[in-house]
Amino acid sequence: MEQAPIKSAQLVEKSKAGRPSKTQEQQLEGDMRREVEIKRGLSPIVLITKESSMSNGHWLLKAFKTIGLALILGASLTACGAGKSSWKEEVQLSDGKVIVVERDAIYVIGGAEWASNSSGSKIDEYRIRFEYPSESSQIVEWHSVKKSPRTYPEIPLVLDMLATEPIIFSLVAISNGCEVYSKYVYRNGVWAEEKLPQPFEQRATNLLFASKKDLPTLLKLADKNKRNDDIGHRRALYQVGPNLKVCG
Repeated sequence: MEQAPIKSAQLVEKSKAGRPSKTQEQQLEGDMRREVEIKRGLSPIVLITKESSMSNGHWLLKAFKTIGLALILGASLTACGAGKSSWKEEVQLSDGKVIVVERDAIYVIGGAEWASNSSGSKIDEYRIRFEYPSESSQIVEWHSVKKSPRTYPEIPLVLDMLATEPIIFSLVAISNGCEVYSKYVYRNGVWAEEKLPQPFEQRATNLLFASKKDLPTLLKLADKNKRNDDIGHRRALYQVGPNLKVCG
């Protein structure tokens, strides 16, 4: 049986050297662009590529360059991304009892201090969870509500029990040089701020306020004290009271 002749249009797609035609090159480039997808989520950016056969090393090189650029961009966005740091922490109450609380530091992108904050992210909120009443399996959560003029959250410094009621003391900046303490009481199922007198009873800090880098699953008292004792922290963080307002 006689074979049908090959039409000249079918031969145009290849040159004598075996290189792809101009039309093929444009099509391959478009395919590669469509085949590279960047998906963003809670995990670091993931780059997904589909297998494709390419007959020319030049185009493979271009593909690798495109992928490399996407990976660099992804790494940059991840480094500056939002997220959450969570840990468990031992807390010694004023009566000597040690309890374990769960803590979160919520991070967001940016801040007003890009020149000094090389990480590109900042803490936006603090959360503390603990069992109350003790051994009841009921969980109480406190979260920061006040923010400084530069939008940093109040820092929880003290967690204690007063007449069987949980209390938390925090510190927040009100200007470039001054900060004030606040007191919160958990009563009738809700947290309420209670106005502090001037002066008020001084208490030593018993919560972590220092570096949260490389935290263990459970932060022990000794490790917490070592982190808080690192030089460079302002004195107002080591205690609450007796003055309501601290400056300098």
